[in-house]
Amino acid sequence: MNKLTRYTASSLRKLALVASIAIPGLVACDNQEAGSAIAAAPVGQYKFTVGDDDLVVGDANAPITIVEYSSMTCPHCAHFHETVYPTMKSKYLDTGIAKLVFRPFPLDGYAAQASLLIKCAPVKKQMPLVDAIFTRQPTWTRDEGGPQEGLVKIAREAQISREEFAACVADKGNQEWLQGHMADATGKYEVASTPTFYVNGEMVPGLTDVAALDRIMAKFTGEDLSE
Repeated sequence: MNKLTRYTASSLRKLALVASIAIPGLVACDNQEAGSAIAAAPVGQYKFTVGDDDLVVGDANAPITIVEYSSMTCPHCAHFHETVYPTMKSKYLDTGIAKLVFRPFPLDGYAAQASLLIKCAPVKKQMPLVDAIFTRQPTWTRDEGGPQEGLVKIAREAQISREEFAACVADKGNQEWLQGHMADATGKYEVASTPTFYVNGEMVPGLTDVAALDRIMAKFTGEDLSE
């Protein structure tokens, strides 16, 4: 075993601490008038503050805030990002109607590693990494070298070296950041499964398809879908 391998193995073994934050018992992943309507959109019981460390897609000043808690190894989360998210982005995020706040809720240690990889990436590469990890979920989670090695390969494509990935995961501050997100998710927002979505602080049912997305968003935009 060479020096590089020893360093990497030692650092990544510290993921046992990160993996321990996965909480047992969780459910498995299962016009002017328009502008006025959006401004008067209903507000739910949960109060969210968007922080500097949040991954936000869309205009930060958009009147509707969508918060997603997601686990990078969850097939239902991957399904949403492959089939519904592209429409959400083009129809609601890119148009300034809404912004998406993407937050980690890892259900296992490898999802925790993936969440930290995203956190440590340059801001412009974070959402592309989310897309890559979800799109290639069936591949990296079954990598012949193990899921960890599968993530290392994705990290390299984002120009994050094995050593940088290992250091990111082993960093105590990063681990505490992830633990804090988990604690807030369960303690403040009652997250119990992934993906879990909130629109303007209201917990909404799973966005399983584009039609469901449009129905939910119509409530907040004032759009009439009856026609």
